[in-house]
Amino acid sequence: MDTAIQQLRFELPSDPARFNALLDQILVDIDRSLADSPHAPNIRKKSRWIITELITNGYKHSGEAAIIIRIEFHPHGVHIIKEDTGSPLKLFLSDGEVICWPVGEQHYNRVINISHDPLNVLDGHIEPEGDVRFVVREKQPTDHDATKVNEHFGLIIIASLCNSFTYRFSNDGKNIFTSIIHFD
Repeated sequence: MDTAIQQLRFELPSDPARFNALLDQILVDIDRSLADSPHAPNIRKKSRWIITELITNGYKHSGEAAIIIRIEFHPHGVHIIKEDTGSPLKLFLSDGEVICWPVGEQHYNRVINISHDPLNVLDGHIEPEGDVRFVVREKQPTDHDATKVNEHFGLIIIASLCNSFTYRFSNDGKNIFTSIIHFD
């Protein structure tokens, strides 16, 4: 992986009421960092929704844990990273199965159906090191049909806006979600 050219770091306030002010500040800083880039409007638009979903997820699932948002600028694009020390990821799958991190080796190299909306399906590809790579695909007639949007709808939003979206539960107990938006 290439080295970041520039990094921004934000610690979320414990008061969710301050969320909008922080989001505005993050977007202003992204604009400043991409001031001369023709990609700035596209990155800003996608970043707004990705960061909103990551922060909402953080407040919902992290409890009192500190939530950090990092923005890294790379030659090929922007990485948006959310870290917290709250409870590890727990996925409630469409078939009723529950998978909690850290996952055991029996789940490595497995593709799981996590969520869906009327048009898309969110699959999780569990990598050999236990990370999960989220992939959105168009819903097919043979896919599970349900009439309601379920718990992981925010993950579908993020995965559909970026080129890569992953989750890692680190050895030091951190939840790390990484979204990558390419300049293209």
